[in-house]
Amino acid sequence: MLQEFDSSIDTVAKQLHNLVKELKEERLRINRERAAFEIERHQALLHNQRIADQVKLDVGGEVFHTCIETLTKEKGSMLECMFSGRFALDLDGRGCCFIDRDPTHFPLVLQYLRDGVVELPAEGAARRAALREARYYG
Repeated sequence: MLQEFDSSIDTVAKQLHNLVKELKEERLRINRERAAFEIERHQALLHNQRIADQVKLDVGGEVFHTCIETLTKEKGSMLECMFSGRFALDLDGRGCCFIDRDPTHFPLVLQYLRDGVVELPAEGAARRAALREARYYG
């Protein structure tokens, strides 16, 4: 009976040793991932810092000029998220950030971000389109 007890203790000790080994390996893996993430985050911040305060946006083929302060004014919006510095931005050869949307109502979005108010079109279809774009940009 004592032999069985010793054998059981040895088995439990081996299992515990293996679990501790697995936990140490998992901690190392997580630390490597964290370090890689921090490097990537830092590179994204550096990349975005290179973007001057003035920003060129190519919205559906039409170029708009604005500044990061304007684009990040509405917290939680798509534009705030894009230009907050949390993500690296891809710029084309002209230094524009491309947004694949119809440019027709984008001036209204910029007007709202700049002034906090915007006058929407009165007619039905144009008004609905402007509101749809406002919802898209957040």
